[in-house]
Amino acid sequence: MQGRKAKSAYLRITSDKDYYYLEVSSDGKKYEPLGRMDFRYLSTEVIGGFTGVMLGVFAQCPDNKGFADFDWIE
Repeated sequence: MQGRKAKSAYLRITSDKDYYYLEVSSDGKKYEPLGRMDFRYLSTEVIGGFTGVMLGVFAQCPDNKGFADFDWIE
């Protein structure tokens, strides 16, 4: 998707025992990595209490002129 404008973006979040993996696709078939998040700092064993996990979708634009339109989230 890099360098292309798409009308739709498919976001996928998967996990294993150490990380959440964030990926994006323009067709819902071929995904590219966006990043990963280490969630061990959310656990009772590391910080002494469970903080909970909340993931969400938001949009940010450096010049504050962009927008996002979320039609569907599962």
